[in-house]
Amino acid sequence: MVADETHKPLTRWECFAFLMAMIGVQLSSELFAQWGTYFYSPSGDTGRMVYVSIGLVAFIFMAGRVFDFVTDPFIGALSDNASQKPGKWRIVPISGRRRPFIFWGSILMTVTGIVFWYPPVAAESTSNFIFGTIVMSIHWGVYTLAYIPLLALAPEMARSEKERMRLGAWIGVGMILGLVMAALLPGALIAALDPARQVSESGESGFSAVGYQRVAILFSFVSLFCFQWFVWVIKERPISRSEALKSQVYKQLGTAFKVPTFKLYLAIFFLFYIGLLANQRALPYWVELGIGGDEGTVSELGIPFIITCLAGALACPWLIKKFALKWLVVIALATIAVGMPLMYVIAELDADSSAKFRLACIVYGLKGIGLGMMYVLVTPLIGDIIDRSAEDSGERQEAVFNAMHAMMVKSAQVIGIFIAAQMMSQFGNSSEKPLGVFLVAPVSSLFCIAAVILTFRYPQPPKTK
Repeated sequence: MVADETHKPLTRWECFAFLMAMIGVQLSSELFAQWGTYFYSPSGDTGRMVYVSIGLVAFIFMAGRVFDFVTDPFIGALSDNASQKPGKWRIVPISGRRRPFIFWGSILMTVTGIVFWYPPVAAESTSNFIFGTIVMSIHWGVYTLAYIPLLALAPEMARSEKERMRLGAWIGVGMILGLVMAALLPGALIAALDPARQVSESGESGFSAVGYQRVAILFSFVSLFCFQWFVWVIKERPISRSEALKSQVYKQLGTAFKVPTFKLYLAIFFLFYIGLLANQRALPYWVELGIGGDEGTVSELGIPFIITCLAGALACPWLIKKFALKWLVVIALATIAVGMPLMYVIAELDADSSAKFRLACIVYGLKGIGLGMMYVLVTPLIGDIIDRSAEDSGERQEAVFNAMHAMMVKSAQVIGIFIAAQMMSQFGNSSEKPLGVFLVAPVSSLFCIAAVILTFRYPQPPKTK
């Protein structure tokens, strides 16, 4: 009976719960990723409040990710080793190894997701730097508390390539819908909800932090709802005795890292995320200085990106019938790598803003295809790695493997932030000197190209029913 329950197929309702949770993931992370740097240190000579210098702002996010990096493996190991039954220490009696973590983590990051956007000094100040660094570190720590156990449930509940590709499509769509809200909506909402943007009787308008703060409050509570929906809908599968962990935490981490395929997987995704996240950090600056737009333009540019992103994700269950899994990764990475250098070309074109915007829509549509596919492909790839490791060690370590994946992403984000911030600091991020902003995209593409090259060495996972 336990074995039957352990391998019980996923229902459509459970897949939808994963979709909802991934919307929560995006809302609790992408607002920071897309707008955090720009909020604390906007483009020069635009009339916006600068809270932290462009040379320092990257360290706020880097410090947060370093703290998060340290906590990832411990949260993963703690979740893998947690009891499936509620203990006395659980204030809310939620069963399972993963759901209690998601419950508390989502509540705590609602608080930090709001507080971050209220820097204490309305001017460039060291106090703002310290404040942002502390709050960002706490936010990513409690984010890990919810995110790692959530990731672990995907390969734990879906046990075949077909089922993982199916679940991966639901997860991918959830990530994209969350991206729609986190990347497409904030630009317009920030402008609409900022009272300083309204033209006064004198005909003057300005900028304030209010629009960002109101959007942060809205997104934080919607994210909380999505995570809590998942907690109360999903029923975790019991694990069999043969799959239970027997080794100590440090041995579990060592076992995971010794898997050769996993090391190659980490290297590929590490390079990909450096390129993706560095380019993402520069987007608001690029839209303003490269094509003459503002926060609202970022939202408009997201429309073709989201459409093609959804198309790429939904096409994966069909494409896996035509192509091997590793070749889908190559296709996805290549479309992103091709699109990035074109951003530099568009920014330097001698054309009006409307023409540049139309070209930018085409480029972002191309990049959207690849990112939509990558959202889906993570689940079957890491699921296969976990299966192979379990065959060798006799232990399933879903949370530990996903924690190491998350550590890799956060390491890449630190480097990506550093690359983008330093290029803008050294080569310029103002209307008089925009080269630093324009160079971020082509430099980012080099990392994606390197990821494509490594993928050719990746072994094709065996087909499972």
